[in-house]
Amino acid sequence: MTQLNNEYSNNIQEIKDKTPNWLRWLITILCIILVIIFLYIKGCNHIQQGQQVYGVDSVKIWKDKYHQEHAKVESFSTLNTKDFLAIQSKDSTILLLQGKVKEYKSKLDAGSAVIYVSNNTDIKGKFKTDTIYKHDTTHIDNNNLPSYGFTVNKGKWIFGSGESGPDSTSLDLTVHNEYSLVLGFEKDKWWKWNKKPFAEITNYNPYTDTKTITSYQVQVPKPKRLGIGINVGYGLYADPVNLRFGSGFTAGVGLQYNIINIK
Repeated sequence: MTQLNNEYSNNIQEIKDKTPNWLRWLITILCIILVIIFLYIKGCNHIQQGQQVYGVDSVKIWKDKYHQEHAKVESFSTLNTKDFLAIQSKDSTILLLQGKVKEYKSKLDAGSAVIYVSNNTDIKGKFKTDTIYKHDTTHIDNNNLPSYGFTVNKGKWIFGSGESGPDSTSLDLTVHNEYSLVLGFEKDKWWKWNKKPFAEITNYNPYTDTKTITSYQVQVPKPKRLGIGINVGYGLYADPVNLRFGSGFTAGVGLQYNIINIK
């Protein structure tokens, strides 16, 4: 073992003697430049994440095999609510969404969302009235004309009743809607690393059509991996100037990349 260590030391010393000083300095400078470039890229990414506001594409609407309507849209997403409130828009749905975000901003933590949905319920009915034509003119008192009642029953979704008289028709209907909401993240392109938030509404009422869905979600900040701190440990170290390698206990302040964050 001692012989191997001596041979290793001799090889290192031989490499050191053959390496000119300018090459040692070049290696050191290149290492410093690489660290600076890495820090710059990380800083730019952090700034971009803070300023990024995801836009909203047009609503994608489709029906599944159960005839249930799905409406899906990409969510607005910012790291804080003030960035979303600063968006200048004339879209009425976005303005409404901003109003709700402003109202609840003290309760919107990372991962929270505000969603606006509008829909239409179409009720189509055909009312037939028989008309009898006579050549003689007859004055009829409306109070003596009959009224006809009817019911509407579309399962649990639309039900109620109505009455049609000589000069008016009354309608009392109840429309029952059921929705499920999914908030998630997906890749818009398979080669992109970052995922974008989306909101998807499933409408279970076959008589209701989803017209608008707009969503805003507060981003969950990514954990910071790179930092400067005090470190104590045992490991390998290298000296590029003197071409020296070794192992042992180390302590100091330096740049570090955190693999696991402990709160």
